[in-house]
Amino acid sequence: GPKGQAFAIDRDLVPLLADIATLLGPTRSEGRSGPVLLTCHSPRWHQRHLRDTLAAAFPGRRTESGPLTCTDSAGRTLSLGDFARLPPL
Repeated sequence: GPKGQAFAIDRDLVPLLADIATLLGPTRSEGRSGPVLLTCHSPRWHQRHLRDTLAAAFPGRRTESGPLTCTDSAGRTLSLGDFARLPPL
């Protein structure tokens, strides 16, 4: 944060997304409506919570969300957290 404090998702994500929405602009014609990808490794912020927060910052945009996983050579899956994204327009 501005005073050197660590990022806290509960406090800082909504204002950060508002700033990103301002930077990207609302329409394709402005040339700044690119994709946004959020990843999260906090157990309290599951994919639905991320998706809903992202959708609130970008009303009218399609959102996607899901788990982040990694599969090892033995076929075991390790959970790495969750993601939410806005695909490009």
